[in-house]
Amino acid sequence: MKKIYNLEQEIKKIIEKNITIETNTTEGSPKTPEVFIGPIPTERIEEIVPAIGIVASSGANTLESKEIDIKVSILLYIDNTEEIYQKLYQMIDIVIEKILESGIYLDEFEACTNTKWEIDSNSLYMAGEISFKFIRTKTYRTDVDAWIKGEWE
Repeated sequence: MKKIYNLEQEIKKIIEKNITIETNTTEGSPKTPEVFIGPIPTERIEEIVPAIGIVASSGANTLESKEIDIKVSILLYIDNTEEIYQKLYQMIDIVIEKILESGIYLDEFEACTNTKWEIDSNSLYMAGEISFKFIRTKTYRTDVDAWIKGEWE
């Protein structure tokens, strides 16, 4: 699990470096989103927004690979619906582009190009969620390779 946390940290660095778009807080002052590893803390949401959370939400082990799903959530305060909507899409585009640009992380995690995103809004907040799938290379069953090549004894 430590390596998955390290992957989340790498994603956090990329997002912090590239998301410089300011949006308003609930008090009205502009702020660049704070990035969290883990869910965005809801107990003090009005102090945190705008915010981005990075969560390794699930995974699967198959005979060929280990897969990890990571969700990046963006939460913005709605002070001007059209403006926040546009900023949210800008952030989604930047996050997808920059995460896929690197391709392989920590010499072990390969970002798959099939990403999925969703937009949701309720009374005060607009949220976007991006789902990435990472394949963990160089791990798990190497004996399958020999079997596929016909070298199984």
